[in-house]
This record gives sequence, structure tokens and C-alpha cells, in this order.
Amino acid sequence: AVEIAKQVGAQVCIERGIAEHVDPEVLGRWKERNRGVLKRANVDEFKVTTMTLEQACAHFPGYIDRSYRTLEDTTYPETEEQLFERTNSIVQKVTKKAREKKRNICIVSHQDPCEYMAHEIDGEHAQDKFVSYCCITKAVLKGKRHRLVMQHDDAHLSSPEIPRD
Repeated sequence: AVEIAKQVGAQVCIERGIAEHVDPEVLGRWKERNRGVLKRANVDEFKVTTMTLEQACAHFPGYIDRSYRTLEDTTYPETEEQLFERTNSIVQKVTKKAREKKRNICIVSHQDPCEYMAHEIDGEHAQDKFVSYCCITKAVLKGKRHRLVMQHDDAHLSSPEIPRD
């Protein structure tokens, strides 16, 4: 996300309601919540570098928006259905906020969250397709609605999960 922010001259807004597991204080609870819920992953083997907001601001000076406030808190435990409902609710709030400020949206995330966020932002144009572990979805404001212009792109990866021909 920071590399994209550098390229487009923007700051990263860390939405902890979607990326709650990046906070070191929350990672343990996230793993506990998802043990047995996530069907394709062993959460005990889940490796992620976590940082507090202060650590992220220090590590990426100027690229993290300190003023951004999470739109919706997470609750534990939650079912997979509650996880989807929460994520969709947050995406609706992010999209509304972006429309009000006349801003585009770029989501840097992974697999399932990117898939259902794309459908929530622009269900008319979103496609059901493979989502990489680290991909980019971009929606541009056109009139009063956001339209997907990039969905689940992994061209930035040197070793994508599905090799390019």
C-alpha cells in the first residue's frame, strides 16, 4: 500500500475494521477467532509483520494518515457471516466517504476481502475470478458511483500465485 501511495502521491488510511489482524494487540484474538473458521488457512502458521499505528508512521514517514479513524470496530468472536457483514458495512462507509470527498478508492488487500469488497463497491461490473494473496482493486468515481477499473491485479508481484503466460 505504501509503494502505491508513493506512486500516486497519497497517504495510506489503515482501516483496522478490515485489516484488524495487522495490529499486534489484535493478532492473537484474530487468530483465535479464525481458528476453524477460515477454511483454507491454518492460522497458527499465518505469518504477518504487525505494527502499531505509531510504528507504521515511524517506519513509513509521511505515508500513513494519522488522522484517519477506523469506521467500525471489530468484535470477537464473530462468525464468518458476521465477518462478511462487517466488511461489507465498512466498504459501504468507505465508499460513501470517498463519494462525499469526490475521491477514488484503491484497496490493497488479499484474497476473499478483495473479492467481496469489489462486489460491494461495484456489483454490476465486479467479476468472480481468482484473487491473489496480495492484489490491488481500484475504483474510480464516475458521476455518483464508483466503477471498478482494476480488479484483483497482481502485476506488481514478482512471483504471482498463477504464473503469467
